[in-house]
Amino acid sequence: MSTSAARSPAALTRHDLGAGQAVVFACIAMASIALLDLLGDGKLGVLFSVGFILVAVTTPLSVEVRALFAPGILPPLLMIGSILVLAIVSPSAIPAEGLADSAGTLQRLIAGVIDQATALVVGHLLALGVIAVRIMTAPA
Repeated sequence: MSTSAARSPAALTRHDLGAGQAVVFACIAMASIALLDLLGDGKLGVLFSVGFILVAVTTPLSVEVRALFAPGILPPLLMIGSILVLAIVSPSAIPAEGLADSAGTLQRLIAGVIDQATALVVGHLLALGVIAVRIMTAPA
């Protein structure tokens, strides 16, 4: 007969990712989310916003405590990088009221970040909150 005991936090930390691994997985997740959102109506929308928030919150949960710097600065960089790639690859995917069809990449990038500003602020604040909790509850 085997007994199952709850794993200690120290045993669970062996499964934490490094900072580089977490950044790579976050980028892959955002690319997948953007692709799924574009398959719907061809524009970024609520799915992209919710997916971004989930990636921003999940990333600090998956890394080692001593590697929390990267997830702390990742949300703005991830948002800007995702929208920049979309502005280059598929400029029409970025919804922008009043933006000319001939708008350049930089204009589309700025419009996209402004359009997703709520998701960026919420995701970054939640990520920083998760980081604070992880630091306060880390074993000494």
